Amino acid sequence: AHRPMSEEHERRAREVFVRADADGDGRLSREEVTAAVADLPQLWEMLEVNTGIERSRCQDIAARVALCKLDSTHDGSLTWPEFRALWTSVLNNPKNQLEFYHRAMFSAFDTDGNKTLDPEELAAFLEIFYKEGSIFSGDRRLPPKEDLVQLAMSRLDRNRDRRLSFRELEPLLTGHMQIA
Repeated sequence: AHRPMSEEHERRAREVFVRADADGDGRLSREEVTAAVADLPQLWEMLEVNTGIERSRCQDIAARVALCKLDSTHDGSLTWPEFRALWTSVLNNPKNQLEFYHRAMFSAFDTDGNKTLDPEELAAFLEIFYKEGSIFSGDRRLPPKEDLVQLAMSRLDRNRDRRLSFRELEPLLTGHMQIA
């Protein structure tokens, strides 16, 4: 659901849009969306902090998710109303911000871009749980990573295609799947 925007948010959104619209055509291309997203760290900072992925790649991932989520005309660009929806449906709504972050996390590890994680991509994603500094680091209840990959596949792969869609992986992303 879209929430009404304050005048301040409206002004800021328009400012970011106009600054990113380098060619002044009133739509943001993929590159221009990436420039706009760079001005909105709330869309990519958590991804950078939690994965260690370099900033520019996090911004690119967040831009890809924004385009996928908001490009209602499916033309590979965002008009002002589509971009404005970033504020009303994502930035103004903590629950949707969290879902955006989860989608960005998923997208970060979907290296072939096919909108699913195969066992290798899932293993790369799960590495986050085993990294130094992770809240799970050193937790003896955490099984070996190979076992966790198998556990996640067996519990979450509903259609048994050995690939996890975003919806299938969502219980793990949101903490609703017990892993330890």
